Formats: sequence, structure tokens, C-alpha cells
Amino acid sequence: MTPFAAINDTSHRVTVVLDAAMMAQPVLNFHPLVNTGTTTISRDGLVKFLEATGHPPRMEAVSGPAVAELP
Repeated sequence: MTPFAAINDTSHRVTVVLDAAMMAQPVLNFHPLVNTGTTTISRDGLVKFLEATGHPPRMEAVSGPAVAELP
């Protein structure tokens, strides 16, 4: 699921969990509610967006340890 879908959860029933390894990257790419395009957002911008929708995200080590950033 795209994290942008949190905007549709107006009753705040969903808890957004973001992978810590993913959040180690400076920029992230997600589908903007349709899979015909991709939107790039900074990790800080993603957190701000989610907080603005009433979904402060939890950061969890879902996929394993964070990896080094690529040049």
C-alpha cells in the first residue's frame, strides 16, 4: 500500500508503520494513489505528510538493519 493512502483514513483507524531501513534513505518513491505514476518525496516530507493526516508513523525494523545510502 502507498503511504499516501493514509489521507483516505479520515476515522484514523490505521496505524502507519514505516520500515526503518527504508527511512534511512533521503528520498523515497511511492505511487500517488494510482499505479500509473510515481511520486518522489523526502523522508522528512513523508513524515510531515502523515502527521498532517493524523497518522504519525511508527518506525520499525521490518526488513532488517538499515543499509548504507547509495552515492
